[in-house]
Amino acid sequence: MMTPEEKRHDMLHSPVELLVCKMAVPTIITMLITALYNMADTYFVGRLDTVSKAAVGLALPLMNVIQAIGFFFGHGSGNYMARKLGEGDVKASAQMADTAAVLSLMMGVILSLLGYMNIRPLSQLLGATPLLMESTVEYVSVLLIGIPFVMASFTMNNQLRFQGNAFYGMIGMASGAVLNVILDPVFIFILGMKVRGAALATVSSQIISFIVLLVMSGRIPFRKPDFVLNVEIVSAIFRFGTPSLFRQSIMSVSIICLNHAAGNFGEAVIAAVSVVNKIVMIGASVVIGFGQGFQPVCSYCFGAGLYNRVKKACWFCIRISTII
Repeated sequence: MMTPEEKRHDMLHSPVELLVCKMAVPTIITMLITALYNMADTYFVGRLDTVSKAAVGLALPLMNVIQAIGFFFGHGSGNYMARKLGEGDVKASAQMADTAAVLSLMMGVILSLLGYMNIRPLSQLLGATPLLMESTVEYVSVLLIGIPFVMASFTMNNQLRFQGNAFYGMIGMASGAVLNVILDPVFIFILGMKVRGAALATVSSQIISFIVLLVMSGRIPFRKPDFVLNVEIVSAIFRFGTPSLFRQSIMSVSIICLNHAAGNFGEAVIAAVSVVNKIVMIGASVVIGFGQGFQPVCSYCFGAGLYNRVKKACWFCIRISTII
């Protein structure tokens, strides 16, 4: 891994087109890995029955919301961190990294507890019909265990990306995805745990991703977090993270509405809609990942006052995304 000084020189002086592509490729892979997480459960549970497949599909908007909140902390802190690194202020960047990661983990614990206390209303909100209720509760109740880990993982992954270390974030997410694919058939079929097994496989893989990302971000061996909660840090997280939060949350709301509409035509339609939504995610991952590859380049150069490089990188991204 490059030192902060070497990374800063690379981000501020290498050709922006090359930098954006170098940042985008591991980010696109990470986005596809996230889609694979959801696809794996659907594929293996789909071999059980339609009800189980529909119940797993209903959890997609819940996971999207968790991802959105993780991105809120990750984008909010990452933008600030990259700008500070562009300015050469490594200490302020490190303080933001630890503070946002801790806040993300704490928020995950709170949301997990709230979900447990309202598991049936939550399942109903997601679109569970009376026939799907028990399977949905069974699946979601296990998923809630992993919320703190997956939220912190998305935060750390984005922080690594904004520091120009998207490859290390990709390794962290990929390790969990591979494990999920391995554990799904073991828990679902060999151990006979069915829907609960699919959720347990997902949670286990999320915990592994969390641990790997801790290693990649230099937090293992465990050290005391440099936690500094002040107005500047909180306002930066909200200022830079809110657009991402609203963008992804709106998408989750639309999926929930679609699930409720599909429920009027039966569980098979809900299952079909959930499969199509996950296929669409794969295509969207490419363009979104490319745009996210631009973000660290933009923040570094903006922080260093190199506005012409920001404009050049922006127009390059627009051209390539249009072609894609």
